[in-house]
Amino acid sequence: MTDTQHPPAPPELTIERIRIGDLAPYARNARTHSRAQIMQLAQSIKDHGFNNPVLVDAANGIIAGHGRVLAAQKLGLIEVPCIRLAHLTADQKAAFVLADNQIALNSAWNKQMLAEELQRLAIGQCDLSALGFSTADLDKYGISKMPAAIAPGAPLSTKDYGGATSMARTSAPIRYWTERGLLIGDQVLDYGCGQEGHTFAKYDIVHHPDPAVLLQQYATVMCNFVLNVQPVEHLIAQILVLLWHCTRPGGALLIAVRNDVKQNSESARGFQVAKTPEQWRETIAKVLGPELEMVTSNSFTGFIFRKPEHERPQTTADERPPATREPRTATA
Repeated sequence: MTDTQHPPAPPELTIERIRIGDLAPYARNARTHSRAQIMQLAQSIKDHGFNNPVLVDAANGIIAGHGRVLAAQKLGLIEVPCIRLAHLTADQKAAFVLADNQIALNSAWNKQMLAEELQRLAIGQCDLSALGFSTADLDKYGISKMPAAIAPGAPLSTKDYGGATSMARTSAPIRYWTERGLLIGDQVLDYGCGQEGHTFAKYDIVHHPDPAVLLQQYATVMCNFVLNVQPVEHLIAQILVLLWHCTRPGGALLIAVRNDVKQNSESARGFQVAKTPEQWRETIAKVLGPELEMVTSNSFTGFIFRKPEHERPQTTADERPPATREPRTATA
């Protein structure tokens, strides 16, 4: 094609709403999408709407928008807006799939303008976790990724730290789970939330004691530092069984335990259980099974359990907490 030649004009483009089940991913798509990115896309769609239509061919094959479709499925959407590019040949489609992904990577940020925009949004209490920037990216501009509503509040010495929780105690785990793209709005339960001010579903024996919250299932259930304050093993097992039941099939259970508790103790903050990360893994695996992903940070050790579509807790009859054991037959 010479400089004076132009590609043929495409037909008029219109937006169609197509059921997700009728869309077919491109079999040779070389672009991959991590679980974390899909969760970020889902949060963006939830916050801002599905504003970037999927591009499809004449047979509903996806040309661009594979990640957005996966995110829409995660949100439970039935259909998505699409633009049909029926005029492209097979080679043109293949070339466009690569160009659409690669050319976007060849751009750069105006760093000063980016810093100003991020700072402006942060001051306005925008949740920066949904924008796709890592903590390292934001730290370069002196900006915290945590929304103001869940920034650290009470110090660790607060008397509410023991049975109920304080805002400070979950800040590090929430920040980490958010960065991993594991927290999506009203599909999340924060068990043992204490005085947290976020918009997730909450249960806490002191601050949010509504038991009806525990009769539902959630895509993600997080339990930050609660296991550290249980004085006996069977209470830990009971909590894990409860959280297993609160987690939707196919969902994720996120557990964080403190790293700074070196020995069992009882103080103004309540009882504190000391275990090594491997001991915590063993304790949790007795109930949930061995398929745990363990993550570590300076302040906590985390465990990610992904609940299969069909599974029961892994406790044996003798190890189950009393509330979950089979009733015994009375004898004369």
